[in-house]
Amino acid sequence: MLHSSKYTFTLSNVLHVSHITKPLLFVHKFYYDNNFYFEFHAFVFYVKDLTTKAMLIFDQSNYDLYILSKSSATSIP
Repeated sequence: MLHSSKYTFTLSNVLHVSHITKPLLFVHKFYYDNNFYFEFHAFVFYVKDLTTKAMLIFDQSNYDLYILSKSSATSIP
């Protein structure tokens, strides 16, 4: 599970691959499990509520990767 101060996001059917150095998130599955969506821009991304469009999580990109850090999940009021 992934938590923000107001929301808990479900991460079901998690696959553990020991030789991968960065955890990966299947955006399509995350959308269907949680009813939230990602909005990607050149240097930042947002996780938003599908119904209200409220921003739930935001973080900056790191070169070519969009990294969902622990601090981004806890930074939204």
